[in-house]
Amino acid sequence: MQQTIVGVFDTLAQAERAHEALLAAGIPESDIRVDAHAGAGTSERFAVHDADTGFMAKVSHFFEDLFGGDDAGDYAEAVRRGSAVVSVTTEETRVEAARTALAGAGAVDIKGRAEQWRKHGYQGYQAGAAAYTAREVAGERERVIPVVQEELAVGKRDVELGSVRVVSRVVEKPVSEQVELTTQRANVERRAVDRPASEADLAAMQRGASVEVRESTEQAVVQKTARVVEEVVVGATQTFETHQINETVKSNVVEVDQQGGQKQVDPVVTGQWRGHYDQHLTQHGRYEDFEPAYRYGSDMRRDPQYAQRDWGAAQADLQRHYATRHPQGNWSRDEAAVRYGWDQKGL
Repeated sequence: MQQTIVGVFDTLAQAERAHEALLAAGIPESDIRVDAHAGAGTSERFAVHDADTGFMAKVSHFFEDLFGGDDAGDYAEAVRRGSAVVSVTTEETRVEAARTALAGAGAVDIKGRAEQWRKHGYQGYQAGAAAYTAREVAGERERVIPVVQEELAVGKRDVELGSVRVVSRVVEKPVSEQVELTTQRANVERRAVDRPASEADLAAMQRGASVEVRESTEQAVVQKTARVVEEVVVGATQTFETHQINETVKSNVVEVDQQGGQKQVDPVVTGQWRGHYDQHLTQHGRYEDFEPAYRYGSDMRRDPQYAQRDWGAAQADLQRHYATRHPQGNWSRDEAAVRYGWDQKGL
């Protein structure tokens, strides 16, 4: 019983690598079909058709016959937007090998890709829609991700702490002092006497007599004298303090998923690879010859097909797949590097 496996690739170069991997896996070339139009680029291996309505109608009918429903439209839309779609129709015994070859060459998730299109207005494949030009294909592949980084700016601002107001006003305070006042009054006393008049009395009678006694009294006199007893000096004093500002700033880091399904590896992990190479493999070749093997082991360890398997159970399959992924490699030489990359699971 025959089955069809389909892989969607962003570039013709990836489709060519998938084609080579399929042939290496024993898939006859007659079982392989590649659909792409001229807007996707040129290829010496595949026939690239003009992006006219006749070509797109054939592509659409092929996928409708194969899948039916909306899935067929998504594959036709991928071709319209400049992707290369590789279809493999082969015996059931070769399906797993075909699936592995397509995944290893970097096939994209068509459902995830269609979701991205829908965010920008895609509502399903339209048979009459014109295929993308080479310029539009390049624009479709380009995605701009802004890298934002916060910067810390430390300044200073005035903060009102209140004010000091000095007001001079008059207050009254009771004061009590004691003073002694003298009053002088005249006293006139008449005394009854009976004696003979003396010459002095007669003379005084002839002269007449007049006695004046002045009466007086003292009054309290209050005099207030103002004296300056204190000065209030109003001014402002500035003090300076140095404050340490501790804050965090944010920036977003963009991880780059390279073509072919290879992800940028953490520099710490690549440093561990080089350390392993320096200790064990320097006599067998350059580090650059072994880095693809380290990367392959890391990639396969994260692949859902192998994630739950240990090295012993996966080794034979990894060896066969490695031959298709790296035809120029040497498993007997590279196995130690593959195993180390597998164990490290580089990010």
